[in-house]
Formats: sequence, structure tokens, C-alpha cells
Amino acid sequence: MRKYQRFFLCIICGFLFITVYLIVLVFSKEDDDGVVNGIHFKNINKNLKIHSKLTEEQIRSLLMQQESINNERIQKIEETCKKYNLGIFKTFDNNNNNNNNNKTIKYPPVPQYSVFYFDLENKLTFCPIYKAGSTTWLYNFCLLAGMTEKQIKNSKKQLSELARQHYPILDPEVAEQNFQKTIKLITVRHPFERLLSAYRDKLENINSGREHGTLHFYHSFGRKIVKKYRKNGNKTKNWNLMNSNQYMWNPNEPKPEGIEPTFEEFITYLININLSDYSDDHWIPYYLFCTPCLLRYDVIAKVETLNVDQLYTFHVLNLQNKIKPKWMHKTQFLQQGKLINYKFKSNFLL
Repeated sequence: MRKYQRFFLCIICGFLFITVYLIVLVFSKEDDDGVVNGIHFKNINKNLKIHSKLTEEQIRSLLMQQESINNERIQKIEETCKKYNLGIFKTFDNNNNNNNNNKTIKYPPVPQYSVFYFDLENKLTFCPIYKAGSTTWLYNFCLLAGMTEKQIKNSKKQLSELARQHYPILDPEVAEQNFQKTIKLITVRHPFERLLSAYRDKLENINSGREHGTLHFYHSFGRKIVKKYRKNGNKTKNWNLMNSNQYMWNPNEPKPEGIEPTFEEFITYLININLSDYSDDHWIPYYLFCTPCLLRYDVIAKVETLNVDQLYTFHVLNLQNKIKPKWMHKTQFLQQGKLINYKFKSNFLL
């Protein structure tokens, strides 16, 4: 009797062992090289673990969750491109179809090859959408090129210029070849927040941030906007057009001249011009600048989740031992998001 009990006990233990093993195998999906769903886990950066105060298992779980989120973002882009019959997802001739979805959308025939940064050594291609976390990733590209943080900080050049010195513009044919060989990354942001960020950084105050070209933006755009959309033009100061609770000027910065366009005037300008005439990288729509319907992006990061998106991208490319996540202008992003939510809370609730 005991012999049979031992026999059945061994069978049960063996069954439990196999079950547990299969569960672990299915949920980890890890090969001998420490790669899970395309993510390298073998050498998780200890500095990342300390910095984020997460255990290795927590980081592993976070990355697997982020991969699922990233796949959903990719699928959303493909669905939208198909819906509007755009780019490589085009399925019918617009001229011979009664579908009205795409009649207001003019899409470029080819990508803007000159805006991409190709890091061939690390197999990464980046399209920088300005005012949407581009500074953070251009900073990362400079680090990957071998620059030190001190060199970057002491340089008088914009990050886009510094990065371009190491990652030159490629000819269209070469760029197309490298699209196929690299992980393609794009960072996006809530369009409304991006427009507000562009306005505040470039047009709100010509006496602040001149190192970032505010005077240039006033002469190129600001004064034309005011002339067209403000009664009496520059003779009317902008603070006379707004209530006190609409002021967004930083009290630690010099006061504006009053000749700058208001945010309302800026938005009116954008509404009334042709999309193809937006002409500036800081507010041109995503789909015209980085053309996500013309190539399949592998990683779609968001400003709202930039830290974890960086962590995910580093592990996809096995870069976690070369650089670690760093969010440039994080405080500014968060403050602007809170400001928008506060000022337009009632609109978002409707």
C-alpha cells in the first residue's frame, strides 16, 4: 500500500514540477541569451536599479508591460493610417473611392530624410519631434557618440547641431537602407501641450530666452501674427487684451514687451494657415514631420511616460550599460501639463 502511495506521490510531485516549469517558461519567454520579447535582461544596469529604487524583477515586469503598451501604440498608428488611406497603408485609389476620410489630409510622398538621426553603431534611428522630448533623446545621442556630459553642457551649440556633427544627413537611398537595419524611434506629446510649450518657449516673451531664438521667432512669425490678428497691431499691448488670470509669464524673467502674440492669436494663426505652410519644426504636425504612415516605427515614446520609455528603448537595444535614463526639462514639462489641466479643466470634463 505504501509502495502505491509513494508512486502516486512521485507522479503528483512530477506533475506539479512540470506545471510550475511551464508557467515560468510561458510567462518569462526568455531564451539562453537573456532576451525577453526582444528586450535584453541579462545585464540590467545596477545604477538604473538604484536610481529607480526598483528591484530587478520589478524592472523586468515594468519592461514587459511597456512592450505591450508600445505594441498598442504601434497598432493605433497603423489603424489610423489605414483609416485615412495614407502612405504604405494605402489600400485604395483616393480618386476612385467615395471615402471622405482623407480628403482634408495631404500626405508627403516620401519621408523627410534630412530630419532623421541615424546611429548605425547602436542600430538606432530617431526622428525628433521638437517640444516633445526631443532634447532628451538628442542628449542621449550625443552621449552615445562619445561626448561627455561636461562637453555637452559647455558647448554653445544647440543639441541638434551637436548631434548632427556625429550623425550627418544621409542620402535618401542610404537612409532607406538604414531604416531596415535599425530600430526606429519617435517621441510624441499631447498636441495641445506641445503647442503651448512651443508658444511659451518661442513666442510669448522676446525678452526671455534669446539664446533659444525668441527674437528670431518674433521677426519670423510673431509680428506677422500680431499684424494680422490684433486690432491696431503692435499699438495695442497684449496684456491689455487678457485678464490677469490669463498671464503665464514667469515672474523671475524680464517682462514681455507687449508686442508678442497672445496664445489665442497664435492658435488663430495656426487654424487659418495651410498645414503645409506651418514651416516651423516646433509646431508642424507629427504626421507631416516624421511621417509615421510612410515607415513603421518600432518604439513610440511619449513625454508623459518618457522615463520608462527610455528604459524600455535602452533594453531593446541593449544600451543599459552605456547610458542611463535622463529626462531633460522634466520640471518644465510637468508644470506646463498642470497649468493646462488647471486652466482648461472644465473643458476637459465636458
